[in-house]
Amino acid sequence: MSQEFNEICRQLECWYATPAGEYLYQQERRIVTDLLKPLHGPRLLQLGFSSGQSLIADAGQAQKIYASALASGEAELCSSFNQLPFAAESIDILVLHHAIEFTDNPHQLLREANRVLSHRGEIIVVGFNPWSLFGISRMLQRPLGKQPWLQAQLLSKYRLRDWLRLLGMEVESVRHSYTVPPLGRGRLREFLLGLDAYTTYHNWISGGLYVMHGRKHVAGITPD
Repeated sequence: MSQEFNEICRQLECWYATPAGEYLYQQERRIVTDLLKPLHGPRLLQLGFSSGQSLIADAGQAQKIYASALASGEAELCSSFNQLPFAAESIDILVLHHAIEFTDNPHQLLREANRVLSHRGEIIVVGFNPWSLFGISRMLQRPLGKQPWLQAQLLSKYRLRDWLRLLGMEVESVRHSYTVPPLGRGRLREFLLGLDAYTTYHNWISGGLYVMHGRKHVAGITPD
């Protein structure tokens, strides 16, 4: 991993320690846990930048592997995004936690995901929505921001859907959340929390977070 990539990972972990980041993490964990409940397959892998934000701790699968780009925190395994240390078709369910938008080669990551997933394996991708209040505010900060993670390219769910289809995966569902960040205090914060809960319940596509669930069917074409 490059020094810049490691710095991006550290800064993202620091952001997740803020109140807004902690709120988003709880939303991610709730949605992923809900999606995992009906899925079958004993071997579950989470891969992402974070070594301190497990989304699979509450899952019921027999073997849960928490892999991160950083060798610290709760993660049991430090792994490259571009070459996963698993045999072909050895993973039943794969959770990518902001891994695609913070790698320099998202196509290679998805090729590796496709390689390690078993036939009819499940993939859950957690990503930031560029077409949201969160995504737009981040875009506006980029010219002035000194934080490396602001420079990463967010991937729209439409492009991700196309890439997954090229690899022979069909998208089963997309969940959205974090339409309104929990800002302020008192009544303002309570109002915004209620508004975000409403938009999450009704799955508004304006959410700053999307969680896409896909299923592998057949070997597909590798995206260029």
